[in-house]
Amino acid sequence: MKLPGNRFYEKRFLEKLLNKIRIKAEMFPDQVSAAGLDQMKDFDEFHDKYTAPLHGYSSKEEFFEKATCDQFLHLVDRPVLIVNAANDPMLGDGCYPKQIAESSEYVTLEIPEKGGHVGFTINKKGPSYMELRAQQFLLEKFDL
Repeated sequence: MKLPGNRFYEKRFLEKLLNKIRIKAEMFPDQVSAAGLDQMKDFDEFHDKYTAPLHGYSSKEEFFEKATCDQFLHLVDRPVLIVNAANDPMLGDGCYPKQIAESSEYVTLEIPEKGGHVGFTINKKGPSYMELRAQQFLLEKFDL
């Protein structure tokens, strides 16, 4: 997702993913190629070259259309908690299933202001916000 201000995160995540591809290319040279990695500039290129084909899709567009849980959320018949931070630099507004959450008695969507993409850290030694919130949700919904 191309969002203003997420270039820092995109570059950092992309570097990590490219390093993983280099390792996989050494492990599986017949299946994964590292050719052109040094010229790769963004996630669009990465998704076209690696994400989509390695998961059996012909393009990143097909991958993002078909490899999403959105098409199944309306079938959920047990309490589910979805937490996505509003300040996630990688997700655009379309990534938050607001309509489904509003119409479903089972899907709970929470959008805290802060948390980033993999955030929700309270402190390094204790549980994360997500761990605490998941526990609270389970206790509320399942009388545990």
